[in-house]
Amino acid sequence: MIKFDSRYDAYAYRVGWFDIDDSIETIEEGQYVKLNDKKKIVLAEDGDSMAWMAIGSKRKGRNQVAGKCVNKIAFLHGAFCVSTDQVTGTIQPMEPMKVGADGKLVKATLPADAAKVVAWCLFQDASTGMTKILSA
Repeated sequence: MIKFDSRYDAYAYRVGWFDIDDSIETIEEGQYVKLNDKKKIVLAEDGDSMAWMAIGSKRKGRNQVAGKCVNKIAFLHGAFCVSTDQVTGTIQPMEPMKVGADGKLVKATLPADAAKVVAWCLFQDASTGMTKILSA
């Protein structure tokens, strides 16, 4: 799940013209995605630096037409600030984040992961399980 601070982020573009690869059964809002060699959307993997945050989802009961999931999903490209529950582990304010397993964000270690940083943690709210992030 993701929550925007406002309806629009002035510098983030919503890109939604790529199809989801047939191998993908579920994508949750806030997970990071990438394009595979067939130019289709798949979940980003541990350490992928070219990955974007999904702002839609593909799962049973969501985005369906006649009981079938829509085969496209939008993702953010550019600068944005959102809250998401798609984070693994505890991350302190202003620590860098990279893509981890299953397209979720994890703490990055500098300087080793400098090229893999996709976002910065602003703060985590343990009571809601949400982490406010700023795109890198």
